[in-house]
Amino acid sequence: MFDGVAQRLVDAGVVSAWSGFLWGTDQLRTIKPDRYERLLLFSRDVHPKLDAEPDLQGLLERERKYGVSLNRLLYSDRHLLEGRSFDGRLRLLQVLFETIEAAYDEQRPDFILSEDVSCLTSYVHWIVAKHRGVPFLSLAQGILRGTVAIHSSEMQHIG
Repeated sequence: MFDGVAQRLVDAGVVSAWSGFLWGTDQLRTIKPDRYERLLLFSRDVHPKLDAEPDLQGLLERERKYGVSLNRLLYSDRHLLEGRSFDGRLRLLQVLFETIEAAYDEQRPDFILSEDVSCLTSYVHWIVAKHRGVPFLSLAQGILRGTVAIHSSEMQHIG
């Protein structure tokens, strides 16, 4: 769905380029990767970095910087964290912050388009975007068949 919306927005002249986030290389078959300036892949850009100890000081600094509870972040996800130790969960959170912050530094997005804040990864995207003043837009199924709705209401993001 995002790929089609991305192409239509480029065709309409609303945006000139896209970056994106995918879970794995298998998802590359479902999109046209050449439409994107950069694609982050969880399996390539996050997962290989998870075998180290978490940087607790760095996480505490992010907790203060962003004004969010690390525990709330950790318990926002029911799939990605399953089976991980507490240190493994902290490391995942750390790597997500590092990866997303670096991508925003490099790409300097005008806005973020996501399905919503529904998992740890989208929560980190929302936190970083909000802190940087980058609008966070959510894509949802429209009321009419074959349509989508894009919203930016804070009420859609409050957990």
